[in-house]
Amino acid sequence: MISVEHDLSRSSSVIYTISGLVVAALAWSYFSFLDVNAVASGKIQPAGRTKVIQPMAAGKVSALHVANGDHVNEGDVLVELDSTKAVAAQTAIVADLVASRAEIRDATPRSRRHGPNM
Repeated sequence: MISVEHDLSRSSSVIYTISGLVVAALAWSYFSFLDVNAVASGKIQPAGRTKVIQPMAAGKVSALHVANGDHVNEGDVLVELDSTKAVAAQTAIVADLVASRAEIRDATPRSRRHGPNM
């Protein structure tokens, strides 16, 4: 036969375990940082006409300079995209260009580079 004391000890250990898990989950949710990335297309719909706004190149938003209800003028910066990927692509293209120019320079005969009198 199971004693009452054993039942209380088992139920209290279950309650302590569940409480510990809840406290751990709350602590994790408070101290952790979730990087949220969302990819979506859409429309910004003003009171009058509708304009479709889309980037020339997709990217991660690094700064948003407007809020709902703000008045904007032509030429105002609304959103800044993270330039990390664009800078990396530009660096790779420049490196390819330098390498291609070096290959062309090395493939060109010396007499053509300096003229026939050299």
